[in-house]
Amino acid sequence: MIQKLFPAILLSLFFNFMGSEVTAENRFAKSDTVISLQNPISVEYLKQHLRKESPRLILTPEIEKELKDKLATDPQMQAYFKYLKEEAARVMQKPLIEYKKTGRRLLSVSRDFVWRMTTLSMVYRIEKNPVILKRIDDELKAICSFNPTCTKKSKKQQNLPKNSRL
Repeated sequence: MIQKLFPAILLSLFFNFMGSEVTAENRFAKSDTVISLQNPISVEYLKQHLRKESPRLILTPEIEKELKDKLATDPQMQAYFKYLKEEAARVMQKPLIEYKKTGRRLLSVSRDFVWRMTTLSMVYRIEKNPVILKRIDDELKAICSFNPTCTKKSKKQQNLPKNSRL
């Protein structure tokens, strides 16, 4: 269950860290009215907040330093980072990501990979542990080595002439 909520937790902590207007009181308040939520990442926001020079990173060295400073003093951030470290330890115990189709899809594999990379990368950015960096490298190599079968339909199924090229 927590794996499914991980991206939402990460984003909510990120926006709380960035000074979002959402507070604990209004975030969980019960109400009969439906609140329409706006995506805080708009084109205007990106134009104002992303660097003009490359690379255009969201987690810049400056934000990383602020995050580390807040991690040293904020108990909520410390608890969340402890959770991230525990999740990273679980990832380290698992075998490398494998090419396993569920039916015709690899969606579960890609979601697992994104979750693994997000967790490992965030812990690495804070701790700079070379063991985690090695695992990130191994996971990337594993997913890049996938050799999926061609999913293109045959020419007959695509209603293409027999002499055409795909």
